[in-house]
Amino acid sequence: MERQTNDRISFRKFLGFPEKILDHTPLWYFRERLIKAGKEMAIWDQL
Repeated sequence: MERQTNDRISFRKFLGFPEKILDHTPLWYFRERLIKAGKEMAIWDQL
């Protein structure tokens, strides 16, 4: 996601044109928390 945000204006628009693009770390930690809580499949079911 970090690479796509740096590469594509459409991703920046979706994020509201942030001044700073986050690296992978916050997304990685969020994903790990979802997995530990057993919620990752619930999100995919909603999508």
